[in-house]
Amino acid sequence: MLETIQKTLIEDIHNVSRNLAPYLDESIANIGARIDIFANNRKFGHLDLLASIYPTTKQLLGEDFFDAIAKDFIAGSAQASGNRHEYGSDFARFLASHSRLEKMQYVGEVAAIEWMQFGASLADDAAAITIGEIAVKMEAGEVFGLALHPSAAIIECKYNSLEIWQAHQKLPFEGIELQASKSNLLCWRDQDGEVLFSKISDDFSNLLLISQLKTDFGVALSEAILSQESSSETTIFQTEFAQLTDAGIFTISKEN
Repeated sequence: MLETIQKTLIEDIHNVSRNLAPYLDESIANIGARIDIFANNRKFGHLDLLASIYPTTKQLLGEDFFDAIAKDFIAGSAQASGNRHEYGSDFARFLASHSRLEKMQYVGEVAAIEWMQFGASLADDAAAITIGEIAVKMEAGEVFGLALHPSAAIIECKYNSLEIWQAHQKLPFEGIELQASKSNLLCWRDQDGEVLFSKISDDFSNLLLISQLKTDFGVALSEAILSQESSSETTIFQTEFAQLTDAGIFTISKEN
């Protein structure tokens, strides 16, 4: 019986229903309204949570519009677990597909940037490998794989959304022009605990997609270099790889 009551309470909170009432003391006045208190606490608690994770998104939409959109999201999005840090992960996708934001697609991208920043700040720690350490392993003939740092995430942008987000971090906000600008955006937390962003080339993005990267870095690197059409492109790719590696985006893979 206790399990049924607990399950029904959770369902009432998420569905704003009153199915728990028959299990409670009917002599208590306004028992249905008292159940509603739990649902209202959930709604406003999640609204505050979304506002704290997505402050720039809220600034772009305005407080009233943001609250209205966020309430739409909350109504159809239950908290999957007791960990509130997981709630809101789908908010950027929700915004990108929302009919009222059809002409404001960049807002969903800015929200995705804010979620990456939030996730990177909370991700597990891991020891990053440097370009020097990679060179030593390769010279020794060691077979090893690389994996992205647990804090790292990548999104594709169609607009200058990173610049829009960055402009809103400065006070006073001086304005910025919206521009169509495709890019691959990488976010991670470095070894000093700072969350960083970097636009990465298609070539570097393709390296991350090579299946052997996690098992045999040497094979993956050779494949990436062979795809370059000139020596100058190879140099640019190698420089980007070295800089990002020393910035702490890779760890040793555990799939070997």
